[in-house]
Amino acid sequence: MIPVSRRDILKLCLLGLVLPLSRHAVAAIEEGFDYKQLPSPLPGDAGGKTDVLEIFWYGCPHCYQLQPLLEEWRGRHGDAIQFRRLPAALNEGWAVHARAFYTAEALGVLERIHAPFFDALHVQKRPLYDEESLAGFFEEQGVEPARFRELFHSFSVDIQVRQATGIAQ
Repeated sequence: MIPVSRRDILKLCLLGLVLPLSRHAVAAIEEGFDYKQLPSPLPGDAGGKTDVLEIFWYGCPHCYQLQPLLEEWRGRHGDAIQFRRLPAALNEGWAVHARAFYTAEALGVLERIHAPFFDALHVQKRPLYDEESLAGFFEEQGVEPARFRELFHSFSVDIQVRQATGIAQ
């Protein structure tokens, strides 16, 4: 089990109160109510499109419930947006999942394993919270364990997790 501080629990509770979870609420988002525009944009080039950044944690039940709605919304607005995901790494336990996210991205399997990873945690209740269990999960998805471990501990994945932590904070 991942140690979670009271602060993290409070953040999740607050997040659960403000996340619109119905199809109607997702379809009718309103600036100033459902979201706010950042005063200074995050680095990135959206090529004239609206840059949408999803900050999530694989262990979050609200993020899990929002995924199908978000994918549907992405399908409807895909041509008008540049969509990016940012794994929240607000503590060491969450950073393990962020490291798995960037490892999957480096391996070119992120889109293939994103939903199954959520399902493994939330439906199958699998304890995927350490390198060993994650290596096994990735192997089930067709990734060689040695390659997973190599990238999981790589400098580039480490830098991406550090950057994600800074942006999420």
